[in-house]
Amino acid sequence: MVEPLSNFTLQANAAYIYSKINDDVINSTRPLQGQSPYLLNLGVIYDLEKSGLNATLLFNQIGKRIYLVGDIAAGGSGAPDIWEAPRPVLDFQIGKKLVKNRAEIRLNVSDIFNRKQYF
Repeated sequence: MVEPLSNFTLQANAAYIYSKINDDVINSTRPLQGQSPYLLNLGVIYDLEKSGLNATLLFNQIGKRIYLVGDIAAGGSGAPDIWEAPRPVLDFQIGKKLVKNRAEIRLNVSDIFNRKQYF
């Protein structure tokens, strides 16, 4: 391996998910509540074992999903399905091992983009 890259680890995974629920009473189909049609995770880890320093950058995104199932299709009060829009999430963590690797201090920064969540 190229020496400057030897301290880096790259992680990635993705999934495509097809879900459907049939309601024969109201003759309707929809995705499962809370089930995203896709998800994507990417991570870069930097680890300097000799100095005890490590850093991680993580990216996550999920697809549009039903947050709350409404009752329009069932002839209810007219509440529609509430959908959660996709949004990117970026997290960062840095850590330093101390006292001969018997202790560690970490700093976490979550949701760096701080994008609004839309429904």
